Amino acid sequence: MSRGGLLALTLAVLTVVGTAQAQVGRIDPISSGPVTFTVTDDDLAAAQGCPGCVVVLADPGPGVVFDVRRQNPNQVYFVDVVLDGWTPAGGPTLEVRFDVTSTNGRTTYLQTDWMAITETPSMAFDQSQANQARVRVTATYRLRLTGDEAAGTFTSPVTYRIRGTGETMTHTTSVGLPTFLTLRWVGAPASGAATLRFEYANAPMAYVEAIASGTALIPTSADFDRLEVSTNHPTGYSVTVLAVALDAPIGAPSLTPRLTLGGVPAAERLFTSTGPTDGFVTLATPGDFGLVVDGAETPGAYRIELRYEAVRNP
Repeated sequence: MSRGGLLALTLAVLTVVGTAQAQVGRIDPISSGPVTFTVTDDDLAAAQGCPGCVVVLADPGPGVVFDVRRQNPNQVYFVDVVLDGWTPAGGPTLEVRFDVTSTNGRTTYLQTDWMAITETPSMAFDQSQANQARVRVTATYRLRLTGDEAAGTFTSPVTYRIRGTGETMTHTTSVGLPTFLTLRWVGAPASGAATLRFEYANAPMAYVEAIASGTALIPTSADFDRLEVSTNHPTGYSVTVLAVALDAPIGAPSLTPRLTLGGVPAAERLFTSTGPTDGFVTLATPGDFGLVVDGAETPGAYRIELRYEAVRNP
């Protein structure tokens, strides 16, 4: 063999050895999803009552399972996970937990805590936590809801990568979020029925002053703090106030037309938005109501029921 041939052979061998040392691990996909979530109106309503407390597990399906093979006992591998980005932007918070076992599933080496997957790579686990020649990784997913999520279908790939190498595995994730529209009383009794009172039988001078000045009487008491609305509907909401006369002194007309909300008649008052709310927004407080009087009212008790009907805008 010539010296030139020997030199070329030596260089080729060195190149192969160097490549083998750089490869610290390998990912072998077993099941690549997809991962899907179905979120209900009840899920979002519960999340509104306790933002960040409600989680929804992934739908039943093939799941995400992969093997990691150690290829260099002298180097520790790190497995990272990253969310490639929701389409459209603004998807919910995706969380994952890993069970690292033997390939036959009989021995569990590691179960991680839940972690959020973001567009910044995060370490799922490393070789020192499950130092075996080959391990099986099962990923379990859930969503953490705030109640303010936008409606629609959100998709994103999720990628696993052995850090510093080209070893990757990717699966798709899809989340369907419904539109919701919710009204709620804040500070109201548990029954959900709120009461507003104009008690002026023992305050005649305030009644006379309201007549003289042409100003509306203000409520003397209320058992609620405010009425709120929340929606993620793309075109917003419409809330109509319906006023129903329940009781009045015999022969006296109802005071329903005299009840005001925000300085205008409460009956048929319309609140609207053109898009989603940012959480809950206030529609009315006790201080927004008034009762217009002119001195010709029949003394006695009057009762008016207000109903609030909310619909999603077309």
